[in-house]
Amino acid sequence: MSGRDQLLLAETAFAAKDYAQVIEHAEEALRLGLDINAPDSERGEYAPKEESSSCETLLGMALLESGGDLDAALEHCNRAVTFAREDKRAWGNRGHLRRERGELDLALADLDSALNIDRDYVFARLRRAQCLQTLGRLEQAEDDLAQILLKNPCDAFPFTLWQEIRLQRGLPNDAAALPIPKDAAALVARGQGFAQSNEHLRAIADFDAAIALNPAPLAFLYRGLSQRALGNLVQAKADLEVWVKVDPGWAPTVAAIDAALKAQGAA
Repeated sequence: MSGRDQLLLAETAFAAKDYAQVIEHAEEALRLGLDINAPDSERGEYAPKEESSSCETLLGMALLESGGDLDAALEHCNRAVTFAREDKRAWGNRGHLRRERGELDLALADLDSALNIDRDYVFARLRRAQCLQTLGRLEQAEDDLAQILLKNPCDAFPFTLWQEIRLQRGLPNDAAALPIPKDAAALVARGQGFAQSNEHLRAIADFDAAIALNPAPLAFLYRGLSQRALGNLVQAKADLEVWVKVDPGWAPTVAAIDAALKAQGAA
């Protein structure tokens, strides 16, 4: 079995929260070597790649989640960042570990680095909000959470934390107080969040608002999919016909909806 196979097993074990297996497989992956040009090399005989960073991150997080040695966990996370300095996950997880260790300023620096690589990295933005809350920087923490909720307003943990911070600030904290998207792209993103949580009526309201601002075909696609999910086939067909002009590959979907309408006698 190759180092890459062992890495895959470690990732699967982490998803299953089997941290002993994570450590076993990640250590074996590093021992075998992960460089594609030297798959059988011993550790240290190849240039570290992103896969090495992933192994080190998994080891650090497994130690953290299992209540293990946090100093050893930090050593692994330090190596992960060294191996892949453009890997948002390496920075984000080291920031999370440092937050758990109470090293809040260092945690913020790491989480900032992760967000500089990908400003939409939800994990880092959420952990940064937690750091800021602990430091008493509540307005900044709320802003981070609002950015998450603009795209996925049904994400339960950020919403609960947002409510907690709004309560600390003496501000209304029900769903009606959530920030409102300011442009069509943001409305579409939030609508997708609603749709993914099967809140299709709320999704359609956002897609309607986006189309009113900018009738871009992508908004019609997503609105059509939500309309279809609700059984509104006439509206779904009309919306998806707009999208088919951009991507003809959706023509069979429109044809299937049309066939369903004819079967209902509604076409």
